[in-house]
Amino acid sequence: MRIVALVAAVTLLGCADATEPVSKAVVDGVLTGTGAALGKRHVLGTLIASAGYGPTVEAVVEGTKVTVHVTTYGNSCVTAAATEVEVTGMEATIVPWDHDPGCHDRLLKQVSHTVAIDFGQSGTARILVRGIDQSPVAGPDTVTIERVVLVP
Repeated sequence: MRIVALVAAVTLLGCADATEPVSKAVVDGVLTGTGAALGKRHVLGTLIASAGYGPTVEAVVEGTKVTVHVTTYGNSCVTAAATEVEVTGMEATIVPWDHDPGCHDRLLKQVSHTVAIDFGQSGTARILVRGIDQSPVAGPDTVTIERVVLVP
């Protein structure tokens, strides 16, 4: 796994609700689950598709809440699935999952995931987004994108 560290400049804007995680088992980056995921093939979101496509992780702060917008990439059949969030103190880990029905077209598409995180306090927050790097140089490999934001 590689870690890509970047510091984000943040502006003050509004927040949105987080997507609920699903029950799951992960084998080789493929999610199979129960409930909302039953019968569907879910994969870790591709954060880096190729040169010029990723990573896109934007954070917007309002009070102690941070809204994070993550863009994943897939072919024209891929859609957003669950987006998991785990918060420990001033660190949040986000894992975007995409639904991939298995079609094999070559059309690159952006898939949007948005979560709201309430850190409940001021300070420096660390946001980690875990996904897949599909770039020809490094991929496929898991990658973690890091953003650091100031929560006023």
